[in-house]
Amino acid sequence: MCPACGGIVKVYHRKLNAGMASMLLQIYRVTKETQVPSIHVSQHFLRQNKNAVAQEYSKLRFWHLLRRIPEQSGHWGVTPLGEEFALGLITVPRVAFVLHNKVLGFSTEHTSIQRALGDHFSYEELLGPRILNTVRIQTPTLFDAPWRQEV
Repeated sequence: MCPACGGIVKVYHRKLNAGMASMLLQIYRVTKETQVPSIHVSQHFLRQNKNAVAQEYSKLRFWHLLRRIPEQSGHWGVTPLGEEFALGLITVPRVAFVLHNKVLGFSTEHTSIQRALGDHFSYEELLGPRILNTVRIQTPTLFDAPWRQEV
């Protein structure tokens, strides 16, 4: 409890879960296949009768895997770090510690995209063979998270 205002102060432990990992792969796949930098996530998945919000895709910003496009309301794009994670080239911290929507830190334990997906999803099916066979990635130089680990 906050001593100044009496409000609740809680640090949330946000685990990168299967729903988030699945959404990252689906957004990555759509943007690669359509060759666009971002999509209106809610509208895109609503057309497929899927509830994107329930999958907590916006929380992927805590790991810098997705970014909101400020000029286009509702649009999100995969970051270079998100692309590396989606392709299984790096691991990221498994848990983000969040207070008032700000990241305070990360767990020392890391996770891969496959581990985050768990047994409920097929990595190859979500990403698609065409993407897996054609994408070549260069390590980003503008954003290099201090916790980034290559696989």
